[in-house]
Amino acid sequence: MFDSRRFWIAIILCLAGGVLYADENHFKNVLVGDRAATMGGTYIAIADDSTGGYYNPAGLAYSVGDTISGSGNAYYTSKTRYKKTIGNQDWERDSETVLPNFFGITKSLGRTMLAFSYIVPDSFIEHQDQDYKFGSDVYFLSLHTEHQSNMSGPSIAYRFDDTWSLGASVFYGWGITRKLQNEYQKIGSDPIKNTFQSTKREESFLQSRIGVQSNFLEPLTIGLVYVETIPLALNVQKNISVVSSQTQTFSNSTEELPLKKPRQFSLGLAYFLSHDWLLAMDLDYLSSSTSGLNSVINYSFGGEWFLDAENAFRLGYFTNNDNRQEPGSNTVGPHEKIDMTGFTLGYSSYTRTSSFTLGTIYSSGKGKAQVYSGLADIRDLERTSLTLIFAANYNY
Repeated sequence: MFDSRRFWIAIILCLAGGVLYADENHFKNVLVGDRAATMGGTYIAIADDSTGGYYNPAGLAYSVGDTISGSGNAYYTSKTRYKKTIGNQDWERDSETVLPNFFGITKSLGRTMLAFSYIVPDSFIEHQDQDYKFGSDVYFLSLHTEHQSNMSGPSIAYRFDDTWSLGASVFYGWGITRKLQNEYQKIGSDPIKNTFQSTKREESFLQSRIGVQSNFLEPLTIGLVYVETIPLALNVQKNISVVSSQTQTFSNSTEELPLKKPRQFSLGLAYFLSHDWLLAMDLDYLSSSTSGLNSVINYSFGGEWFLDAENAFRLGYFTNNDNRQEPGSNTVGPHEKIDMTGFTLGYSSYTRTSSFTLGTIYSSGKGKAQVYSGLADIRDLERTSLTLIFAANYNY
């Protein structure tokens, strides 16, 4: 006879090993800057402010004067739902954080523009508290994950004439992920089991960005960017403590894992319909970095309208696609794939020497997940996120 109790207990124990703690498979989790972010990150053919060091260093050559810029995601929240993970019960993970995501300065030296930037291309704080009861059997999972990636470095751009420019950036990048996971199990007559696991993951890398920009087809501007990332180190440390009845075990391990990053090729087009209207499009190609991962194409569209010299409105659309394989018979858990799309909206107010920007980013996606460790069972996956942006710039 089918024993549903034992079946769901077995499923629960498979879930214990299926918790993912980092997302390195999307490349537009955070839109950097203010003007760029509120245009859906569509900035390759524009990039004429301090964020140009990140989007297209060549665009820095057309920025005006010396500037200090700072922007922040005033509030970021997201929700991920794994549907019907245990019976009809969903798994849900919530994330909230407040962070600055860009700081930059520029210095003009004739045809040459120098810049220095600090960038947060990805960050989240995620929580999950889930309990399952089947008669006298109890399972509880508490998960807390923190992740932040950082990049910092100089940029240089040179304007050959009014029609084209060349630029380059070199960034030192570092990231850290911390995961704390606590599981409590009381299954039948078995001893009560409490498992605590902590994981810390640290990485560092160097990244170079080379860009060119030209408006020789004015009013159309074209931008091209090549991004190469060189891994320096990746270290993962795990500590596990298991308490069962009167016994306790403890183990720890340190792993140095190989790390490869995809190469990125980007094309941007910006069409200046008039002094007040701008339409732009970007296309990003990211190559497959390791076996089992796919190449990815992301695209974005943005528009900008100046009501007058002091007020501007922007909107945008972007994709944030996943480079993992589609879950299927040739993959097992933990494994997932979810492609995201997003919309942006923003407003900027300008004075002669400063500006501030307010904006919002909303993204959502649906995908598939294999949440049971070592099993091929597939569940539906949904994710939504909302970001509020505040930014300020000062020209001196």
